[in-house]
Amino acid sequence: MTTKREALEATPIIEADQFNLIETIHADMKKDFAELRLRDDSVTDFCPSGNASIDLVASDKIGNGGWAFGRIIEMYGDESTGKSMLANLCLINTIHRLGGIGFLMDTENGFTPAFYRMLGGDPDALLIHNPKHIDEAWAFVLKAIEKVEVLRKKTGKNIPFAIVYDSLAGSPTVEEYEKGMGTVDYGKRGKAHYQGCRLAVDRIRESNALLFVVNQLRATMAQFGPEQDSVGGKAMKYFASLRCHLKRSKRLYESTSGEVAIKTQSGAKASDRFVGMRCKFQVEKTRFTVPFREVEFDLYFRGGVSPFSGWYGVLKDHWVDEFGKNRITGAPAKTDPTKVRPGYYMIDGDTDNSFTEKTFMEYLVKNRPDLLAGYKYDEEAAELLGKEESVQAVDISPEEQEEAEKLRQEGWDDESEESDASAADKV
Repeated sequence: MTTKREALEATPIIEADQFNLIETIHADMKKDFAELRLRDDSVTDFCPSGNASIDLVASDKIGNGGWAFGRIIEMYGDESTGKSMLANLCLINTIHRLGGIGFLMDTENGFTPAFYRMLGGDPDALLIHNPKHIDEAWAFVLKAIEKVEVLRKKTGKNIPFAIVYDSLAGSPTVEEYEKGMGTVDYGKRGKAHYQGCRLAVDRIRESNALLFVVNQLRATMAQFGPEQDSVGGKAMKYFASLRCHLKRSKRLYESTSGEVAIKTQSGAKASDRFVGMRCKFQVEKTRFTVPFREVEFDLYFRGGVSPFSGWYGVLKDHWVDEFGKNRITGAPAKTDPTKVRPGYYMIDGDTDNSFTEKTFMEYLVKNRPDLLAGYKYDEEAAELLGKEESVQAVDISPEEQEEAEKLRQEGWDDESEESDASAADKV
């Protein structure tokens, strides 16, 4: 018996006669508007974020998903939540691995080559610019797109490139920059960003560039509504194809035995080292998939993002087929197939290969390696789901190791107590 949903899915949305009319008007108008598209088969390219959970909720893709090229991406949050680390590590590093070019507009003057190298990046390959005001920042975006397009024509290669704007809140207006203190006008700041977005959004689409904007939160003085709001007016809220809110959830400490665990600042021992944090990534707006989904991932100060942190829960809750049905479902019991076996699951109705939450990664390695493609997974070093994953190793030279170790001895151990204060001073 055919269900109502199956009958609805089998019914064509556009009839043949109606589609013929659409093709006729398309052929007629294309003479005057060459960019008029029908059957838009343009493929959106994505830059992997380095974490499978983020890729799924940000683009609804696994392995080849992440941050979308040709779009504006905004990430905002409170201080010391990992926004700059995620932008530099998960975007610019990946762009370099893809053979592309990465630009960093550092309005906060907070970039440190030694720390960036400790995260696994190469600061020598990073193009850094410190714009003085908003107009210069958006002019730099347009000029960077223009120069990369010239380079593409000369080389004949489709060079991927991304621009990180860190941060939107750090740029003053031209009037504020020239006249100094006491001349701030938040209305003019919002209008300047709005005009910059209008000028840049079409060129970003044509060049397939990626503009990643890091933003901050400010307390609102309104009696009603949200207590916090992002800086820059409503420009990013309208022009960004993906807006995500990053929050610091928990702290990760490493004991003297090398075990990484979640602890509070008061619960950590004096010998424990603050090595990372668990962040909460929440999608507030998206043009690619279902919005308002959130995931948690681990961000380490050495080695960067853990590629499969929170992987099982994300797939179970958010991995659906084209009809919106969950692809991970309960596995049937062996004695009675009509009943669900507690604690056992299967993918796409594969009753022959079931798994539990703890054996999930082993199942993927043996049966679904396609879900692990594009991510670094060390089968021996990584712990199974339900435990913390080991810190990813970073290949650096002995001189760089000595410099990073010196940096750690000078102040890294005290970062857990001073992170909030230093971040507040930075803002």
